[in-house]
Amino acid sequence: MTERHPTDLGTTIAGIRFPFCAMNAAGARSSTAGELRALARSATGAIVLKTATLHPFIHPQYRSLHNPGYDKLVPLVRELAAQAPCPVVASIAGTTADEYANLARAFGAAGAALVEANLADPWVAATLAPWEERDVLRELLARLAASATVPVAVKLPERIGIPYRTLAAALAEAGMRVVVSS
Repeated sequence: MTERHPTDLGTTIAGIRFPFCAMNAAGARSSTAGELRALARSATGAIVLKTATLHPFIHPQYRSLHNPGYDKLVPLVRELAAQAPCPVVASIAGTTADEYANLARAFGAAGAALVEANLADPWVAATLAPWEERDVLRELLARLAASATVPVAVKLPERIGIPYRTLAAALAEAGMRVVVSS
């Protein structure tokens, strides 16, 4: 009789082991503490928080970023990181490179295994405009690389306005590890 081995559906990204390759996206089933705690009890590959900003954010035009502010989410990250059998991923957005750096540092210190720098949201494009000024993008990436204590993933919009090779070079120049997958 052939011995059966369970199929491993996990993956490792940036040195972080995800026990299952599927997880929620920032904002999906992650708007309340109850939803996040339920994810922690599930067989998800990670718990991805709704994108957080430095201050509470409510704007009628940019509802995708409504959040209570990072200071309300950091204690929850500590709780989830201590209890969940999977990594916690914090998603962040800001209007300056300093805001991104401070948020990345705070969530890393709270126990997030990975930080997602959300550069895809229309509010980020309208305020920080990282795809219009290469110096803005370079400064942002450099500050993230220097400040984050955990790996940083960059969430890209559908169209970025610069060649992907240029983006990869900017990531590498900032000291960020670039992983290309197909």
